[in-house]
Amino acid sequence: DVSMASREKPSLHDENEAQLKQLELRCSELSGISDDALSRLEASQQESRAWRETAGRREEELKAAATEMDRLEKALCEAQLRVKELSARPHQGGTPDSHQEGLADEVAYLRKSLEVKEQKLQEVVKEKAVLEQRSVASRAAARDPEYGLMLDAHTAIAAAFGDSLAGPPVVRCIDEPLLRFTAVLLRQPFFRRAFFASSALVWTFALHRVAAAPHP
Repeated sequence: DVSMASREKPSLHDENEAQLKQLELRCSELSGISDDALSRLEASQQESRAWRETAGRREEELKAAATEMDRLEKALCEAQLRVKELSARPHQGGTPDSHQEGLADEVAYLRKSLEVKEQKLQEVVKEKAVLEQRSVASRAAARDPEYGLMLDAHTAIAAAFGDSLAGPPVVRCIDEPLLRFTAVLLRQPFFRRAFFASSALVWTFALHRVAAAPHP
């Protein structure tokens, strides 16, 4: 009995040592995962701050462009009014007034400048909207990395079928909640499998109908 007890003690000791090593290994793995998660969180926060700063600069550019467009519109209206006044005056000798020609050139220049400013303003508005959406997605990814990846994927799909950011604000207000709702649904395994299974069935049925349809 003493010899059997002495043989059981080392085996229990070895088993405890093995369990302790497994616990230590698991703790190290968890520590590595937490460090990686913290590093991703810090990177997402830095990226979000950078995008917000860029969006702030674009906001200042928008204000400056809007002010410049207002100035150009006022100058264009004044020049057009002067052209109309000069056109109403009788010309001496039937020759056009040089001052009127200069005003016509000024009107053409102001119109061209206004078109360029409007195009630049539209580009800045689109870029600012993209930056704001990226900032929101980055903050969501910092809270939930999986959600951020899913939202980016669905945003890319939406952009592939038509950039909703270029549309009116009403379209963006409708499109963004739909993307978020779709992302939440597809995160659930049941809804994801049901969605892809139903899509496969619909495509199979459609292809079967096309193949079975009589051809002339």
